[in-house]
Amino acid sequence: MRAGLLALLAGAVFGLAAPAMAHAGLVSSTPKDGATLGRVPAQAVLTFTEEIGAPAYVVAKGPDGSITRGKPKVNGTRVTQALAGGPAGRYELSFRVVSADGHPISGTIRFRVKGSDASPSASPSPSPSPTASAPAASRSASAAAPAPAGKQQPGFWAEH
Repeated sequence: MRAGLLALLAGAVFGLAAPAMAHAGLVSSTPKDGATLGRVPAQAVLTFTEEIGAPAYVVAKGPDGSITRGKPKVNGTRVTQALAGGPAGRYELSFRVVSADGHPISGTIRFRVKGSDASPSASPSPSPSPTASAPAASRSASAAAPAPAGKQQPGFWAEH
């Protein structure tokens, strides 16, 4: 009787313990984090451990700004984002998705493009006078300056 009571008690205690639930995570990406490529790929593919629901957001930025084309496509555990080409330099692919259990997942994949396949940069044209070109130079420098690495645009994820 005592053994039966202990077995019943042990079953009740261990039977009530819920199994640990794991959230979805990123399994792989194309391009891979830290990769060095000859050119920007036509698309990025993110693969997760669980199905991903809508909405999904993917933003890719390089030396010349955004290279994201259109909206990401979600198909089960995979999210695919079309990318535009870009010059040699450092790129960041930031994502925010929602797993089937409602848990948000976000992260950043960093890669680099180098080599002769990259778009050639434009040659600077001579300016007629230093005072005439100074405002234009400062405008183009501030417009072309990328955000510091690791910083995201304030409020981007809050807007979506």
